[in-house]
Amino acid sequence: MNNIQPGILFAVILEKDGGEDGGGNTSASWTYTATSISGETLGRELSPQSPRTIGKCSPATEGQAYYSANGELVLSVAFERRRCVVLNRGQL
Repeated sequence: MNNIQPGILFAVILEKDGGEDGGGNTSASWTYTATSISGETLGRELSPQSPRTIGKCSPATEGQAYYSANGELVLSVAFERRRCVVLNRGQL
């Protein structure tokens, strides 16, 4: 899979392999194993390079990565989804 030129973004499948959920004033610290679309494991214990939102979120299952100039896999973004609390009309 490392035949991709450095700096070119490509899709990866993610599986949470560590970290914790965020909270009131903190961001999640999930880490991921990245797999190619063809099923090849590309990297483990990767943290996304992009900033994370504060609060609780669901771990990502998809993301985008690229190879650095020295051939290291960089997880550019993990598509984590913020979990929202649904309030009933009477709770507003």
